[in-house]
Amino acid sequence: MVGMLVAVMGVVGPALLAARLVDTVPVYALVLVYLPGIVVVASTWGVRLGLTMAVTGALAGGLFLTPPMWSSRPALVPWLIVLAILVIVALLCGIQRSRVDELRHVADEQSALRRLATIIAQGAPPSLMFDAVATEMGRVLGTTNIILTRYEPDGTIVAHVGGWGQSDILPRDSRWKIEANTISDLVLKNKAPVRMSTVTGTGPLSTALRQAGVLSRVACPITVGGHLWGTAIAYRTTPEPFPPGTEEKMSAFAELAGIAIANAQSNADLKASRARIVTAADETRRRIERDLHDGAQQRLISLGLAVRVLQATLPEGMERLDNDLNYIAHIADEATSELQEIAHGLHPSAVTKGGLKRTLITLTRHSSIPVELTIDLDRRLPEPLEVSLYYIASEALTNIAKHAQASNAIIDLSVIGTTVQLRVHDDGIGGADTAQGSGLTGLLDRVNSLGGRLDIISPPGQGTTLTAQFPIEANDDLSTGASQF
Repeated sequence: MVGMLVAVMGVVGPALLAARLVDTVPVYALVLVYLPGIVVVASTWGVRLGLTMAVTGALAGGLFLTPPMWSSRPALVPWLIVLAILVIVALLCGIQRSRVDELRHVADEQSALRRLATIIAQGAPPSLMFDAVATEMGRVLGTTNIILTRYEPDGTIVAHVGGWGQSDILPRDSRWKIEANTISDLVLKNKAPVRMSTVTGTGPLSTALRQAGVLSRVACPITVGGHLWGTAIAYRTTPEPFPPGTEEKMSAFAELAGIAIANAQSNADLKASRARIVTAADETRRRIERDLHDGAQQRLISLGLAVRVLQATLPEGMERLDNDLNYIAHIADEATSELQEIAHGLHPSAVTKGGLKRTLITLTRHSSIPVELTIDLDRRLPEPLEVSLYYIASEALTNIAKHAQASNAIIDLSVIGTTVQLRVHDDGIGGADTAQGSGLTGLLDRVNSLGGRLDIISPPGQGTTLTAQFPIEANDDLSTGASQF
């Protein structure tokens, strides 16, 4: 509407101006007064409106300015020359605008892909990643409606695993049966983009779409590892079709989404594998600790008791034998104590029995340096998580005692939202580095296996701060190692 108004003014205004100058300026030079308006209109609103203004300007010039004056039949050759000049100017400006628009669209698409790649590289959660794919796709396409769906092995789809704009036509993560000849069915069969202008099915999914007013749609497959994973669907509530090239633009985002999903699945599988390894190692330690307690430790205790009984029954005058038996009993007691320490180091059974809070209190009391302990925890955590937190605190205190030359340490355990955080700080010499193959490397592997994060800040001469963070909900069920994508 604005372009039409400017075009009309660009014809009428110059015509009125030229009518006043027709007696003092050459006639054909007056026609050039239309050029600025044509340049502005064609460069701003496109070649169609520019050509319309060029033809209208030429007609106005032929009627009002070129001889014979006020004639609907001006001299043909001069009029055609004027028309050609105005049309060429409109075409050049319109083509230049189209090129600029094309370059702008390409730049916008590349920027969107870069933003999406950055989000993926940062390891965003699947729900956030899917929403980001839909958002960037919708911005590039210029549509307000994008949803992502995932195919399931049982012949259903999970709708709206990600969306943007007016994408609430289907509840998030809702499950629907795939209906024949729907857009999801056609993408599944053809493994290629599909366009549809109406919703013709009669099943629950089609009914829900029809009630939401969905009409024109374009769906593009999302492939992961050579297998069809899901679809990206752009839709409108009007029958106006999507412009040509929509499928190609969607495919670029769908391909990037497939790579992101594959990477996320690999990371999830790696974390699950690490979790299984850690769990298996903990189970092995627990079994060895139990075997030592029930086997060798009990036998050493029995041996010590037998020696004490034998020592008590010795007749008088056998001081040398009594001293030997006393020495044997002492050695048995020391061996029992050492075995208990070994068993305790293999697996902290006190964590399982008494909880993390009580075990940390005992740990700090036995520390060789003063430790300030703060615990803001009002519930038990999943056992693998509690064991890992204990190992981190224990290893940190051991490293402080051996290497930090610290006078004191601080341990702070707290829950922040859905994240549990353990922070250990000392005032020692600093310089701790996980790359040097210390016990911190093993802690880093354990933290990664539970989906956590371990940060170590240790500038030389300024002490060391170790911070471990774990998502509590992600560790509520570590036995399955399953990941949902």
